[in-house]
Amino acid sequence: MQTFIVNEIDKSAWQHLADQVSPEFQFMDKNWYSSWESKYLPYKHPDSLVKYISILDTSNKLQGVYPYMLVSKFGIKILSAAGFYYPFRVILHSTKLTLGCANALVETIHYEIKENIVRIGPTGIDQPINQLLRSKFSDLGWMCHEINRGTQQVITLPSYVEKFKQSLSKNLSKNLKRRFKRLQELGEVTIEKFNNCSSYKWAQIIDDCSEIESQSWLFGDADGKTRIKGKETFWKSYLENSDAQKRVSIWMVRLDDRPISYTLAIDSGLSRYSISGQYNAEFKKYGIGLFADYEMLQDAILSGIKTVNLGDGDAAYKDRWGAKPGAQLVDYIYFRPSLFGRLLYFVLNASKAVIS
Repeated sequence: MQTFIVNEIDKSAWQHLADQVSPEFQFMDKNWYSSWESKYLPYKHPDSLVKYISILDTSNKLQGVYPYMLVSKFGIKILSAAGFYYPFRVILHSTKLTLGCANALVETIHYEIKENIVRIGPTGIDQPINQLLRSKFSDLGWMCHEINRGTQQVITLPSYVEKFKQSLSKNLSKNLKRRFKRLQELGEVTIEKFNNCSSYKWAQIIDDCSEIESQSWLFGDADGKTRIKGKETFWKSYLENSDAQKRVSIWMVRLDDRPISYTLAIDSGLSRYSISGQYNAEFKKYGIGLFADYEMLQDAILSGIKTVNLGDGDAAYKDRWGAKPGAQLVDYIYFRPSLFGRLLYFVLNASKAVIS
């Protein structure tokens, strides 16, 4: 295996890699990262650029890639995994060459990059490459601190919609019907799915989602983290790509043409990632967030999706749909076996104030 540190990877190499990686990660393609770098990164880290450690086989075929950026916290440079924080970050690699990719990546970081702190995550603790990376880093003397970022909640779907409906509690089924009827007393209620739309249409839908978030509880919460509001340019850029237009679906609930709730999901292989969902707080008592999720889950079954990843947080809400704890999300923080690296590890103890 050979590695190169580059500023960009061409489309054909990305396409070759997409055919080698696990299907549930195929949505993380060139467009995913380039949109993130050009439309989102400048707002978070205006002085940072994305680089790629590309891992090639003896035939010069791309078999793995680690997108990274350099960020500065309190004057300390950190080499951090690049990409949208949610649903997670991964090291894309051929599933047939996991060990070789892990070793090549760690050796490149150890010998060719000078930073004393390396952040890989948040990423699923269940991914085999993560344990191989930790073992290789350890062999070279690096120290590791793990930060728990939560547990993903995952629904394993039945083969038929009717079986899914039967799995829901009677209380939830009654609530869905009752609240929907109450909402209809206010006006005409529609729920529409958007998928494989034009760039122009996607831009309109993203603006509607942003409007909903701006009127949600999340936007007014000091700790609230919006998925779309403030990140509209990322989503619009991402959805200019034909592959993304097919992978992304949005379910929009409207009351007399007024957008009041939405759910956004991305499909990859047999997995669906529920990326974001919000509702106008004015209609909280009607449980309008349930309606879009209910449609999204039924659609997943009809589309042949086997699992829906609802992300971490609010396990009680997700449990009502049949979600069970999945993989834990972890940030692996590695410290170089240098005098300064050891000092950072022991003094800061991988302080979240520095790493997060």
